[in-house]
Amino acid sequence: MKPTFTYSISLLISITVCVGQNYDIDPGRSTLSISGTSTLYDWTMIAKEFESTANIEIKEDEVVINNLKATINVRGLKSGKKKMDKNAYKAMKSRKYPTIRYELREIESIKKLADGFLLNTSGNLIVAGVSRGCPIAVKAVTNAGLNLIGSIDLLN
Repeated sequence: MKPTFTYSISLLISITVCVGQNYDIDPGRSTLSISGTSTLYDWTMIAKEFESTANIEIKEDEVVINNLKATINVRGLKSGKKKMDKNAYKAMKSRKYPTIRYELREIESIKKLADGFLLNTSGNLIVAGVSRGCPIAVKAVTNAGLNLIGSIDLLN
């Protein structure tokens, strides 16, 4: 039986922020993974190769993200199992579409928390050449820098 794949993308991005500047997100301090289920097993792939930039401004009662883009090299996703990787690359049509891309469209609402903010956002995600709108709840934790923590459930 040929496995079928469903997947969600979870990301943890850590960056240091100064007011109103562009930042390259540090892949060495950031984690981006894709998790899902096939007909055979649950799986997780870690992105070994991705790029992201953001223009972020922190104010007293809000976080303003004027620009956030991420590009993931599909063949840079690794599960630790070569056969699993090969099947996932095929399912994501990596030869024709070598990257997964995400671009933030807007922040729909902001709630102040004790340690940061909760942002309800929307953006566009392109996987295997298919673009879809994706709402994402992002927790922005302000401490020594800024940690953005969010996930996209592609099954809904």
